[in-house]
Amino acid sequence: MKVLRIHAPGIEPGLTDAILSAVDAFNRSVDIRLRFLSIEIDEDVLNVDSPEQAAEAVALAVQDQRPMLCVLLGQGDTALAAASAAVRAGAGPVRVGSGRRDGPAADSARALDRLASVCLVHDDQALAQLEEEGLGARARDIGPATQSQVGERVVREISRARRTMQGDR
Repeated sequence: MKVLRIHAPGIEPGLTDAILSAVDAFNRSVDIRLRFLSIEIDEDVLNVDSPEQAAEAVALAVQDQRPMLCVLLGQGDTALAAASAAVRAGAGPVRVGSGRRDGPAADSARALDRLASVCLVHDDQALAQLEEEGLGARARDIGPATQSQVGERVVREISRARRTMQGDR
């Protein structure tokens, strides 16, 4: 399964390393006899620094790499531009860190969560926020970003999103 992981400013420290480790562990655990099913996660990482760069880079990456889904990490206008480009290209993002509504990025966070096909939250407050906004059906609690199992939970949700998308086809 082809996945594009997009890193925008505002990522929780240590989260990207936890996800990378979990993807590696997941891929090593896939039985050699099942590899033809494309269960493995073939992940490309795209770092974006500005809204202008994010919109263009994500559009090109989705066009060139044809990922099954995008995993978006980060906050603010840059993350919003990346999510918008992914949606326009037909690769609805799985958003890590959904439900946060603090500071000047609250409006862009709300828009990001509305664009996401799956919203991964780190705490009960974020989950309650999404439920209040009518997005509870898309929300999945993966625990605190600092928890050692958070990467495994992100991988589990990527796999669940893949199965859901395949069921829709």
